[in-house]
Amino acid sequence: MLQTLREFQSNHSVDHLRILVVGPEGVGKSAFITSVNTVLQGRNTSLTGSYSAINKYTICKLKKSTEGSLFPFVFGDTVGLKKKSNQDIVNILQGHVPEGSTINPSMDLTVESTDFNQTPSLNDEVHCLVLIMKECKYIFKEVKQVLEKACRLGIPVVVLMSKVDEACPLVKQNLKMIYRSKKIKETMEKCSVSLGVPLKYIFPVKNYHEEITNSAEIDILILMALTNILNFANDFVEASEKLWRTVNWRDREPMLQTLREFQSNHSVDHLRILVVGPEGVGKSAFITSVNTALQGRNTYLAHSLTGGSSVTNKYTVYKLNKSTEGSFFPFVFGDTMGLKTGLNDAQTNDIVNILHGHVREGYTFDPSKALTSESKSFNQTPSLNDKVHCLVFVLPADTIDNMPEEIITKMKQVLVIAHELKIPVVVLMSKVDAACPLVKENLKMIYRSMKIKERMEKCSVSLGVPLNYIFPVKNYHEEITNSAEIDILILMALINILNFANEFVERTE
Repeated sequence: MLQTLREFQSNHSVDHLRILVVGPEGVGKSAFITSVNTVLQGRNTSLTGSYSAINKYTICKLKKSTEGSLFPFVFGDTVGLKKKSNQDIVNILQGHVPEGSTINPSMDLTVESTDFNQTPSLNDEVHCLVLIMKECKYIFKEVKQVLEKACRLGIPVVVLMSKVDEACPLVKQNLKMIYRSKKIKETMEKCSVSLGVPLKYIFPVKNYHEEITNSAEIDILILMALTNILNFANDFVEASEKLWRTVNWRDREPMLQTLREFQSNHSVDHLRILVVGPEGVGKSAFITSVNTALQGRNTYLAHSLTGGSSVTNKYTVYKLNKSTEGSFFPFVFGDTMGLKTGLNDAQTNDIVNILHGHVREGYTFDPSKALTSESKSFNQTPSLNDKVHCLVFVLPADTIDNMPEEIITKMKQVLVIAHELKIPVVVLMSKVDAACPLVKENLKMIYRSMKIKERMEKCSVSLGVPLNYIFPVKNYHEEITNSAEIDILILMALINILNFANEFVERTE
């Protein structure tokens, strides 16, 4: 294990892996850092601050045996967690706190502070959070708040159970009994339940305390924990720097300009985009969000109400105004009633009729009865202009795993007809912020988030739609001013939808 650590290389995206060690006062967090150094050096060592009197954010760099060289990881040490705000710890996680900053228990660091790093890089952020605990009898809520924040940021969390010799007489007598001790196992299980941290991320250790020479047993426990910590940190850095889909977060204005200049195929008055999905997933909200992105301000459409269920009960077609008076964008959105369970096939039949161009605007959906050719709302001789040129499904990223099979079946029925008609199909994954804490914290992480990618892959398998036709988006919901990140995701999806629709018209004319 020592040889593995001597040869260990951190991800090239950072100068070193940053490990933040936290815990209540007196549990041995500073002693753990010193013990790691003792293990790596193979002798009794001392580090400044190896006692519970830390009042600064201190970075400990550990020397390799070769002169002047350092291990490619550092430990951050700071004040013990208290029953108060631990905002300074949260700021450290996000890279806002420079090394050497004084931690004032009575006053948190703020954006106005001279020490506050306004623009932290990946190198400044914490790559693994290590929580040292002696026991799990009294875990105050502030400890959980720090862990929850780390989880929202996607930062891996490791828990070290210190002072195992004090917890179990059997282990005190013989450290090799640590993974045979029921007391240690029970303590770890209680810790797992109390903190919400899986057992595989909890490691029992014994820090060096009264020993003046190295112990193989102490070393091995510390090395096992350290190796896992570094692997988790490296994985986090790799995930944070690896984009699995390219996006330029400065492209909002060029994309808006492209859309202002966009011309639909001359064979139709406008491209017709049909938006379909289960009720309450944000399909109507997507149309409103498109309008908000295009207008550059908070906008309102007739369906922009939310009451926990879909309020769309008519086939409504939305034309979106351009900035110039009286002109419209050369595309329209068709909004439909949300798909529901427990009803007959009237819903899917109506959507199929819309695809064919048989349904006139304003038709009222009747869940118990599908539109027939005898109805006044039925268009007997639809032209290319009446037909749908791109079908857009909206599915919620946060609850796609729990989507009723009946709804999936109905969507597949519509998909089959769309494919027969050669109509392009796009899937929008809405509510990405609810699906991934990392994305909720920072929307720019959307194409780095493995959770979002996994949801998209599940969607691709469920519906048989290739990944390059699936776009994660966030609809406007509580925001009253435009967000560049929200706009860019919506505009990316919209440009692809329009290009696919135009290509369909070109093939069909």
